[in-house]
Amino acid sequence: MGSNTTTVSPPGPEAGKRAGSENLGLLGTLDQQIMRHQSAISLATGILAILGVGAIVLGLMRVSPGLKALLPF
Repeated sequence: MGSNTTTVSPPGPEAGKRAGSENLGLLGTLDQQIMRHQSAISLATGILAILGVGAIVLGLMRVSPGLKALLPF
């Protein structure tokens, strides 16, 4: 009969630092790149979201008779 022990890491910022330094595989490298470029990724995602909504609205204005009055050209 052996005793089972479980290691529990404390919550907070220190727990993530230890796990990130040990995980240097592909996922760790990708995580580091994402965190390094997080603001640029957020900006690009926001721009793509605005363009997507604009394309949907333009498409609806071409199809919907009620919205054709809003079509600028």
